[in-house]
Amino acid sequence: MPNQRVKSTTVHPGDPFAVLRREPEDFTKSLRLTFRSSHDDLDWLRLARIRTANGRTFALVRHRHAPRPGTEVVAASLSTDLWADIVAVLRRLKLTEDDLAWRHPAAKPSTSLKGTAIRGSRSRTQGRISTAKRPAPVTRTITPRRNGRTARKK
Repeated sequence: MPNQRVKSTTVHPGDPFAVLRREPEDFTKSLRLTFRSSHDDLDWLRLARIRTANGRTFALVRHRHAPRPGTEVVAASLSTDLWADIVAVLRRLKLTEDDLAWRHPAAKPSTSLKGTAIRGSRSRTQGRISTAKRPAPVTRTITPRRNGRTARKK
């Protein structure tokens, strides 16, 4: 069965597992990350290493002649929980899930991270991402008035 693709849930060192919509210049300006020039077997590239809060290291890579815009997130070590790694990188870079242009097919949001992952609000005092749940929405009942208009009741 050489023509069948094997679905992998792990990413090996050097493999990209996500692409961010932003370019290296955006990270240089906003987070003061330093990208250095390097090359691999494909092309010349710009590279920056980042360390996330959980201690894992990743590389942000942009090949010079890449056909599409964006910055690849590359694993520096074996990764088996791709979604947790994506969340950690997005938090480190102060980005949201909307900043992802692509993610590895095996990187599926887990239920334990839903709602607390990336879209938390920033605390003014601590500067950390809050994982508190949002308050429940206020429900309102709408009843018709006699003149055809509707009135809202709290």
